[in-house]
Amino acid sequence: MSTSKPKILLGGLALLAVAGLAAACKGPSTEAQRNQQLHQGRIHFALRGALLLRDRTHNPGLKFSRVEVMGDDGPICYSFRVPGAAQDESAVLNDDKLLVSDESAFAPLWQEDCAQKPGEDVTADVVLGLAQHDKTPSQ
Repeated sequence: MSTSKPKILLGGLALLAVAGLAAACKGPSTEAQRNQQLHQGRIHFALRGALLLRDRTHNPGLKFSRVEVMGDDGPICYSFRVPGAAQDESAVLNDDKLLVSDESAFAPLWQEDCAQKPGEDVTADVVLGLAQHDKTPSQ
């Protein structure tokens, strides 16, 4: 019996060594990987804002016509339409604060952060994320 414990211990150490070598060979993440992680984080932030917006409007049928990420740490700008509405509305998510076009503090923030400014269009990613969220059973 005493011989099986050292074999198990040595086998476990060998696995740890192999895992350590694999991690060392992999090396630190490249700049491209870090940029991809940052990009994914911004998309998740935009998705979180879209979910907040749907909750706030009490309308799960909300349609997003445009979602833009404004830089690495800038706001998220939304254009959306509530079913049955005649025109799109807008919203800005900035520092965990969501402002919609019918709020008094919205207009200056929209003008400063979103209006006529280029951003990265992540509409397709957000719409896909919402569809996946809606398919996931609630816990």
